[in-house]
Amino acid sequence: MAGEIVAAIQNHFLTQGHNKNQGNGISESVVLVPTQQVLGSNLSWGKELTFHDGNTDQGQAFGIAGAGIKVEQLPDVEYRWMMDKRDEWDVFFKIIVTLVDGRQFIVFQDAQPREINGGNPKGPPDGAIRLRNPL
Repeated sequence: MAGEIVAAIQNHFLTQGHNKNQGNGISESVVLVPTQQVLGSNLSWGKELTFHDGNTDQGQAFGIAGAGIKVEQLPDVEYRWMMDKRDEWDVFFKIIVTLVDGRQFIVFQDAQPREINGGNPKGPPDGAIRLRNPL
């Protein structure tokens, strides 16, 4: 299984409380840490959307097949995020990779919800998660 190429990385947001409100976007990036190469990014994604309590909403799928990232390199890849403003959004992150052969794997999943408050002391507005090799 070694040497398989990652085609896409996508976060799934499982809202547990305090909707992500319309007008508040999340900026995301996927970065190869050793070189700081940005594999994919967006600004204020989902700003026009409300993510409701109890729902699962998908973030942007970053197509990265052209970067040639092998599955065993995933521990060197970070998913980074930053909220536009305070929202008190309680959410689980579940990050899924798709390989070029179409197989999908969870490479990160929160055990407890994050309280993303955009600057409120209860929770940071941003962060970074190192991915894992699922094979």
